[in-house]
Amino acid sequence: MCTQKIILVSVFSLLILCVCRPPASAPPLSKSSTSLYPGTIDHCAVNRTSYITLHTVANWKCAQSFTGDGRTLTKCKFYLCKYLAERGVVPDNVVVKLYAHSAEPATTFGTDGVPLGDALATSNGVAAQSLPNYDTGYQWIDFTFPSPQTVNKGSHYFLSVEYSKKGDHTHSVRVGIDTLFGGTAHNGNGADSLTRNPWVPHSQYDVLFWAIHEDSSSSSSSSK
Repeated sequence: MCTQKIILVSVFSLLILCVCRPPASAPPLSKSSTSLYPGTIDHCAVNRTSYITLHTVANWKCAQSFTGDGRTLTKCKFYLCKYLAERGVVPDNVVVKLYAHSAEPATTFGTDGVPLGDALATSNGVAAQSLPNYDTGYQWIDFTFPSPQTVNKGSHYFLSVEYSKKGDHTHSVRVGIDTLFGGTAHNGNGADSLTRNPWVPHSQYDVLFWAIHEDSSSSSSSSK
């Protein structure tokens, strides 16, 4: 009888374990997964848990550090939307700029690095009004560089989304970021800047981005 009880309890415990254990979640898009966009140099595309608002009342630059692989940076993607709470338009263009990384080891990649000096390259502008509105969701937005810049293998850089048109919280651009687990989605770090103010590093979040080298063959096959 005791043996039967033990067996019944064991089977019951196993059933509880099977029922209560949460289903395994789909694996996140890891940093090593580059199959979505051929020619990927570096990226962070795991989770959008929050956002940075860009306008001249608050931040107007939002950047993410990354590592070069020796190829030319021809294109990048950021996860964006516009916030338009009232009638009207979100004016002007959004651009992405490539910067050198602040001096190392005085600053550390992934912790307190910030963009350094003038931009090394500037993308073509994307009309802010063309971005999806916040209530319909974010989208990956393409930015192309008319003068591609080589990003040296193993060297660190920053890609910065910039929108400096005067506005307020009802007319702005939002940049998707990942704050999960204290900004460990990517081994770089974020940074932002207010108008005319120095860059401020942020190790607690990563900006969602793709840095891409696109040649004629990958251009025809890459996803949009």
